Amino acid sequence: IGLVPLIIGGVYSARSVSAMGTSLFKESSNDIQTLMEQEVVLRVQGIAQQIVGYATLHPSVSLVDRISLRSNADLALLVVQPLGPQSFISIYNDETVIIFHTDPVLIGVIQFLGDTRLNPELWDIVYKSLTSQTVVSGYYQTKVNADSRRMFMAAVRVRSNIPLVVSVTVDADAYLAAFGKTAQAMDRLARDKVLTIVVALGSIGVVILFASIFLSGQMANPIQWMARTAYQLLR
Repeated sequence: IGLVPLIIGGVYSARSVSAMGTSLFKESSNDIQTLMEQEVVLRVQGIAQQIVGYATLHPSVSLVDRISLRSNADLALLVVQPLGPQSFISIYNDETVIIFHTDPVLIGVIQFLGDTRLNPELWDIVYKSLTSQTVVSGYYQTKVNADSRRMFMAAVRVRSNIPLVVSVTVDADAYLAAFGKTAQAMDRLARDKVLTIVVALGSIGVVILFASIFLSGQMANPIQWMARTAYQLLR
């Protein structure tokens, strides 16, 4: 009947699915991290282009005067877009004074004051963004609720004649953790599917087993009767 090999094979399949899911998760984590970096860079470039477009349509609006810029609700609505948890958009000028930010409380604050010593990785990104005409990006560590978090930041100067830098910062740990939860849920679902199939096939195997035993018993009765009859005739 092959019932035992079927069960053993099913258990082995479930373990194989789990092992494969773990392997795929490790490989996919790198892919997801790369995807995250690309998405952040594209978001930065998109916001910078929106600022350029706004300046083109509104030539009378000064992008140098930070006081008037902070009160520009239309521009703020355009460039400050929703992001995930512990992630934010910050637009600052050449003095790293925040003009727009996901958290309005930080507007007008010198965002990176003191970070040259406390967080050199962060300052390196900021310094390059003030002078580079292309996107600069990198990772740095920060504290969030007393926990050390790995943040990914991408920044770009809008234009050489527009003293604004657009930066998007994403909590890389939270991003990958959210992906990990999704991957684990998919892994559990795959294993449950395999086990369901194993149970179903096992049930079918049990039915076949009992049917075979029953049929073999039915076939044996006429043979046993013929044997007893022949024995009586030969006596």
